[in-house]
Amino acid sequence: MYGILARVALTQQNYRAAGDYAAKAIALAEAEGHRIMTLEQADPELTPTVFPEISTQTKDALYAALTQDDQLSNTYSFYSYMSWNYNSTAARQGVKCISQTTYDLMSETDIRRAWWDPTGEAGAASSSHIQQPYQNRKFTAVSSSKSVGDFAFIRLTEMYLIAAEAYARAGDTSTAKKYFATFIAERDPAYTDLGNTGNDFAEEVMVHRRIELWGEGFRWFDLKRLNLPCYRTGNNFDEIFCGFLKKEITDQGWAYEIPIVESNYNEWYLEPGRLNYR
Repeated sequence: MYGILARVALTQQNYRAAGDYAAKAIALAEAEGHRIMTLEQADPELTPTVFPEISTQTKDALYAALTQDDQLSNTYSFYSYMSWNYNSTAARQGVKCISQTTYDLMSETDIRRAWWDPTGEAGAASSSHIQQPYQNRKFTAVSSSKSVGDFAFIRLTEMYLIAAEAYARAGDTSTAKKYFATFIAERDPAYTDLGNTGNDFAEEVMVHRRIELWGEGFRWFDLKRLNLPCYRTGNNFDEIFCGFLKKEITDQGWAYEIPIVESNYNEWYLEPGRLNYR
């Protein structure tokens, strides 16, 4: 519950509340035995299937879906779309890559660099799988014939990032850095404080949020809650595949538009605090 409340408060830009809810979620989760994904678990050389087995390989998942081998979802599962190795058209031909610009934001000592292959030469699951530079290795299906794998809807790691961002935006940099320090120690042990404070530190946290939660469904919502445009920068984007490389916040298609016919179709009336449909 506290994790959901933290997300809601963050979206509302009620940053003090978001930080406090995230802190409560962290305290409660850790009291029950959860902990942030460790440096060893995040290293694909040591734990190659950490994300598809996040519920068993780590204590990071607070709320997750666990796909079972006898409940194969085949081509409509998350891993049939996002993994690099499953035998589906989406995995073979529509390879999922991090932007070069975002990848380059990581330091040389950041373990998450291994979540992607910047060379495009790490090896393909089959001869029909296209290889691309910066292709993800974060999401690995159990095998090319099984699209099963866990998917964490809420991770403890996310709560640390919310606490760090929210407290920073609320002007409490010291508390923000306390939560961020716990997180970054498990991703980049050579990290040094850049001296940022307030919103500047919040923007530093946002860089790590973008990297850490890549492919988990947060970036679009982060852009929307902060009223930011979408700029896909770098030289490894396929505009045909992406649909667009740039969207300003005022552009058609960037806002979720409800056709006028939908409101015309329903007779509705307003009461204080209520919207009623006949």
